[in-house]
Amino acid sequence: MLFLLFVTMLLLVKYVSGTVYFVETFDNEKSLLENNKAMKKRWVESNVHTGEEKGEWILNSHGTPKRFDIEVDAMASYRFPGEQVPEENLDYGLKTSTNFSYYGISAKLDKPFYSHGKSLYIQFAVRLEQTDGMDCGGAYLKLFPAKIDQKKLDGKTPYIFMFGPDICGAGKQFTQFILGYDKLKHERKKVAPNKYVHLRKKLHCETDKLTHLYTLIIKPDNTYEYKVDNSRVDGGYLEEDFDILPKEKIIDTNAKKPNDWEEDSMLPDPNHVMPPGYGEEPKFIPDPSKTKPVMWNDAEDGEWEPPLIINPSWQGDWEPKMIRNPNYKGSWTPPYVSNPEYDANEAEFVYDQCNPCEYVGLDLWQVDAGTVFDDILITDSESDAESFAHLVLEKKAWELVSNKTVDDILDYDEQEEQGPGEGQEQIKEDLIEEEV
Repeated sequence: MLFLLFVTMLLLVKYVSGTVYFVETFDNEKSLLENNKAMKKRWVESNVHTGEEKGEWILNSHGTPKRFDIEVDAMASYRFPGEQVPEENLDYGLKTSTNFSYYGISAKLDKPFYSHGKSLYIQFAVRLEQTDGMDCGGAYLKLFPAKIDQKKLDGKTPYIFMFGPDICGAGKQFTQFILGYDKLKHERKKVAPNKYVHLRKKLHCETDKLTHLYTLIIKPDNTYEYKVDNSRVDGGYLEEDFDILPKEKIIDTNAKKPNDWEEDSMLPDPNHVMPPGYGEEPKFIPDPSKTKPVMWNDAEDGEWEPPLIINPSWQGDWEPKMIRNPNYKGSWTPPYVSNPEYDANEAEFVYDQCNPCEYVGLDLWQVDAGTVFDDILITDSESDAESFAHLVLEKKAWELVSNKTVDDILDYDEQEEQGPGEGQEQIKEDLIEEEV
């Protein structure tokens, strides 16, 4: 709990320009739901699913320290990657532990978040610890509106944003980004959205067993940005990449092509006329080398006709020369006109759906358990998100260089678009020397 307070105070005090609406590192106690009253009070499990179909949450650590604020002269056995970290300083995450199960858990934001006029940063870390990789299951987070029943949280619970990896076989491996939309939300007339709209793009997600930080940034100008490990992967405009609003411009169905519209770029040269006598020779003539067979009987076989051959004097079909059409205007297409169903005021409020958002949670189905969630942050400030991302990426770097074999690092580097940095190359060289 002390580390949670430390991080919260760091963000709130150092960056007073922004607001942290929620931060969770799960670094309180090892027993999340049984003995830790503070955690149990904050995180509420859903009771919709019971028995064998209800998944069990556990706290999990893979040996990484939860912070790197050690003084230079301090005695610590975990100052270097690969060395054992004392139990009280281990970094923990919330992990799914039972296969073929539903998981539902949520927490109330420390402060309600209103979309209007504020940017939204949704950020959390995911590690896939499944033995053979995740076969099928969600690893996404949802942001819920006010007045939900946390005990009844399930797939039918209304949500405003859904964001995170979703994997099911080789054909479905991408990051979900779904917006719960209602055009009246900015007028605060409704709580729940009336439709869910999927991003048309397929956002890349990581499938290895390392920790990865996923960040979604949405701004009041209806733009969004998607990051993995604090590096930009994609982005765009909500209005363009979601099928939310009618098109601003539509084809004029009443338009007709003008009678004088010339679509042919070339036309026959009127000054090029067929020469006299051209084309008088037939294309085929009887083969003069062939004669009527001796045994041919006209009465029985009919009148004999010699086979035809191409006439060597045939000049071909005459065609006039083609010249450029001086009146050519190109292919005609109907013009676009303003769509009477398009509302510019509605377009301004596409993002303005949290009025307010008050809960964050995980509503999942997993065939293969073993997904670890950690370092959840909801804020409206870029500096807050960047600061928190730096802390998470420090732990990620420790995790990477703590791998016991060179192959572990090589496999990871092959998945990096920009390749390994100089520091990673040196690490691999050192490990190779040790193994030799």
